[in-house]
Amino acid sequence: MGGEDLDWIPATCPNGHELGPGRLSLSWVSCDCPRAQLSRGHHVVYCRTLGCHARTLPPGCTGVKDQR
Repeated sequence: MGGEDLDWIPATCPNGHELGPGRLSLSWVSCDCPRAQLSRGHHVVYCRTLGCHARTLPPGCTGVKDQR
């Protein structure tokens, strides 16, 4: 997890809600995408606006591994 570049986090979620302190959740997820080769995972951003369930994956991510 250490040293991951988080410059890809956008200013808004896909639904247009502003992302910033207190307005997003940053989670670590398992993933097999090329970006996650060394660490077997990466961060994902979730919008915390009430009723919004949008998530933002880092560039190059082809999808997050099913956690079940």
